[in-house]
Amino acid sequence: SLSSKWNGATGSRLLSGNFPLMESVEEKVARTFKNEAALIFNSGYMANQAVLSALPQKNDTILYDELSHACIKDGARLSLGTRHPFRHNDLEDLEKKIRKSAGGRIFIAVESIYSMDGDFCPLPEIVSLSHRYEAFIIIDEAHSTGIVGKNGSGFAVSLNLHDKIALRIHTFGKAMGAHGACVAGSKLVTQFLINFARTFIY
Repeated sequence: SLSSKWNGATGSRLLSGNFPLMESVEEKVARTFKNEAALIFNSGYMANQAVLSALPQKNDTILYDELSHACIKDGARLSLGTRHPFRHNDLEDLEKKIRKSAGGRIFIAVESIYSMDGDFCPLPEIVSLSHRYEAFIIIDEAHSTGIVGKNGSGFAVSLNLHDKIALRIHTFGKAMGAHGACVAGSKLVTQFLINFARTFIY
């Protein structure tokens, strides 16, 4: 029988609930999604909330597609930055909103495949805009994970644009048929989320 010490995590991962198995899984999914690091969350909802509530700071701006999932909108609402939607897949409207942003960093939040319409975002063009205005892209790959890209690595990888994107959220509960999600990004950003993202800490 299992020892009682395996009946629970004994606390949050940040304090006492971390296990080597979790870290090995994060290393594996980071390789799968072709990124430097990955951080596992209980769900895609919590992963998006973590990223959008913790990273943008005062004077930063979040621009999100109007058809983005509720977790993107809710995460942006919890942020210290300002938030504005842009018309669905409308690059002209996105650029207009970028130009209106007053100082600070700009975060562009999109989905690779939109759940209600099933259409793809114009990622190459969004990447081009992000370079022009030094913006950071956050892409939710929930509906492309497991079905698009080599080994289901997602839309950004399929276009070879994964290294042009600040953060990607991959959900395990859809095509992968499992539970949870991860944020794929740099080691620096994942370390920041470990220490400042409330949906990870608590």
